Order: sequence, then structure tokens, then C-alpha cells
Amino acid sequence: MIIELSSNDRLLSNDRISSYGDGCFTTMCVNHKKIELLTAHIGRLKAGCHRLKIDFEQWQELRERLQEIALKHEKHVIKVVVSRGFGGRGYGTAGVNTPHCYISLSEIPQQYASLTRTGLTLGLSSIQLAKQPLLAGIKHLNRLEQVLIKHEMQNMDVDDVIVCDTDSNIIECSAANLFWRKGNQWFTPNLDNSGVSGVMRNYIVEVFERHKVPLVVAEFKISSLLDSDEAFVCNSLMKVINVKSFDVNGQQMSLNSTENVFPDWFSAKQFEVVLNE
Repeated sequence: MIIELSSNDRLLSNDRISSYGDGCFTTMCVNHKKIELLTAHIGRLKAGCHRLKIDFEQWQELRERLQEIALKHEKHVIKVVVSRGFGGRGYGTAGVNTPHCYISLSEIPQQYASLTRTGLTLGLSSIQLAKQPLLAGIKHLNRLEQVLIKHEMQNMDVDDVIVCDTDSNIIECSAANLFWRKGNQWFTPNLDNSGVSGVMRNYIVEVFERHKVPLVVAEFKISSLLDSDEAFVCNSLMKVINVKSFDVNGQQMSLNSTENVFPDWFSAKQFEVVLNE
């Protein structure tokens, strides 16, 4: 069942996403009346449903409906939530056989345009992500860690924060993935145990592979990032935004803006994101 939500709608209280966060979601950008990276977004929803054992099957209908919405809502954000549905006793899923898919629209966050021009400052969150390989990578609806991270950020004079796991390995930012460069070598964290494997992150990894840009995907401590020559964050709405400075443990460190090689190149080539379908 595919349900379109207006801004005044509320999810029914007996949907399992209200009690358990039992589902997954993705957030997409409409540009030139097309959804950027639509195939990848649907692929992520499929992967999330497979991991959570949610038997949603209306993928072609969903794609067609999203394409219709995109034609009418230029420069908007479309959010798709797939829920296991109504029912079940307690945590149990027996008899819950009708997944629900909710579609909603919103404006593109205004702060991304200004941050793209100025670059952003990253702090370091004291909140660490749990390691859970069964859920790692997918964008499931249990986001309490991110809620606490955003709450902590209210008292920090930064644009976003670096988030590590319980072994102090870098994972991501509050709602974006991280890449950084030292010399000619690029780095991004391994997300096998924690974090969200973002659609834009995965697209950028493909771009690096296609252009034979050296990229290491592994576990890294904060010192590796702080020693970088260039860094950027990315997600499907902000695209790519360069990091201009770090504010970590009371120390402020600036990056040389003339070294923003990838964000400048990517900005000039963004049509690839729109047209890659």
C-alpha cells in the first residue's frame, strides 16, 4: 500500500513505525523535474527491507509514482518511508503481512546553499555509535543516536560533528558521510558495523573508481582526519560541502580552501548526478 502524506497528516498510532521504528526510509532531491539517483534510492530501500525482512513488493509502482510527483514539484525533497505495517503482538511480527509505504514532500533545507559557499566547521560529538552489523549501512527508522547527537550540537558552535563508534573509529557526521584526502590519497570510513551507507557516498565511491582516484575504505581514528589536506561531507540533499575547519577538544584547525579539489570538480559536474539514470 502506497500512501501520500500531506503536511497535516499524522501516521496512525498502530503502525509499527510509531512504536518500534520498524521500517526504513530514504530522502531524495528533485532537480530538473527528476529525482537524483532514483535507482540508487530505491535500491537502498530494497536493501533495507531485505535486511529487516519486510516484504514490500510495489517497487515499480513506487518508482512511477515518484516520477509523477517529481514532474510537479521542482526543487523539493521527497521522503519515502517503508513500514512493516499494522499489528503484531509486542515486538512479534506474526500476522503483519501488509507493508505500508509513505511519501511526503518538503522544501530543500536553506542552510545547505550558504554552507556550500562558505564551507563548514566540524566539531566532535561525545556520543558514540553502537556497533551492530545487522543494521549497519541501512537507513532504518531507529534514529535515537542521531537525535541525541543533534541535541548535543545545540550547545556547540559548529555546523556539524564528527561521530565515532564505541572503538573511537570515525563513522560519519550527524546526517552526512565523510571523505578526506592526504596528498593524493583519499579516505572514507568503513561502515560494516555502524553508520549509514549514504546514496551520495556510494555514488562518490563509484565516481572515484571510474576516474581511478585512489580511495581507502577502512577504520580510522580522528587523528587521520585532522591531519588531512582536504575534507568534505556529503548526502543526497547537500551534495558535497567542503570542510573549512575543525573545532575539536578546544583546538581549532583550518584547512586551506585552495585545496578543495573534489568539491570544485564535483560542483562543475553535478549534471552527472541528475542524468545518471
